[in-house]
Amino acid sequence: MPQLLLRLVLSALSGLALVFISAPANLHWMHWFAFVPMIVATRPGPGQRNGLIAYLGGCVAIFILYFWLIETIIRFSSVPWVLALLVHVVFTALFALPYALTFRPLQRMREKLGLWWIVAFPALWVAVEMIPALFPYYHGVSQYRNPLTWQLASVTGVTGLTFLVWLSNATLAEVIFRIQERRAQPWGALIAVVAVLLANVGFGHWRYGQVEEVLEAAPIVRTAILQQNTSMEVRLEESVIDGFQSWIDTTRGVLDDSPDLVIWPEGTLPFNPDEERQARWLGGHSPKSFFSEFAQTFQFHHLIGGGTIERLEDDPQGRQWISHNSAYAFNQ
Repeated sequence: MPQLLLRLVLSALSGLALVFISAPANLHWMHWFAFVPMIVATRPGPGQRNGLIAYLGGCVAIFILYFWLIETIIRFSSVPWVLALLVHVVFTALFALPYALTFRPLQRMREKLGLWWIVAFPALWVAVEMIPALFPYYHGVSQYRNPLTWQLASVTGVTGLTFLVWLSNATLAEVIFRIQERRAQPWGALIAVVAVLLANVGFGHWRYGQVEEVLEAAPIVRTAILQQNTSMEVRLEESVIDGFQSWIDTTRGVLDDSPDLVIWPEGTLPFNPDEERQARWLGGHSPKSFFSEFAQTFQFHHLIGGGTIERLEDDPQGRQWISHNSAYAFNQ
């Protein structure tokens, strides 16, 4: 039992580490070795419950990382917090399954493939990450704030970095396995893996320099990305007119800086900005003519996140419609 408890603790520590690796802490450097404890917690032979032990660590990570789901459910529905918590527990149970799927065959892979398991295991993780999910977590995304390692994503996508992250963890775990088994270290493989990781950093340095050169020569677009400092509750309670006027006032507050582009975020307006029907509260303008004139008067391009209501043609009373999440652009 103490041995099993130790394995569970090691797995949970790796799951907890993922919380600090991810935003907002963004301790991305930890990711290259954070899952060594979870891998080392696996044992060879049947009946070792490797998948279940890794699943526990995955549950720790998913439960904490996606804890915001509880508040989101409460804010956007009438569901009580107890039921929202239950939904989150179910979500955690389902979306932690990749840890069980990948770790269950780990020791079998090591037995059958020998040292090549340190390549096969990361490849399996990449394959699992390709399975569609509601809120997927790609391990390689942890490197998004490190420009030297992140550049690989421009070639392979984020899963290329997922492969490297797990390659590093698997290699370090193999070192520990060899120490436990009193076997010689695979120095050739270690050198090869270090070379691959350094090559990625070297590529990132070269690629980053190229991008910076292009940016230096590129024209500058002065962009105002607007967001309000009000809660979702306030935004949902205020009237359409008050909400609209608050965005206009916010925009007027940045016009002295002469922006070339003004961006209103997703879901800013609950109506179609390209509506051509005149409205008294818009001073006799239609939404389309108002936004067109607004952009032309102050000489900026305007990108608006809004909703589109498409009424169904076969409903003469206009009681049925389809709602779209849309973006609208008005040119100066």
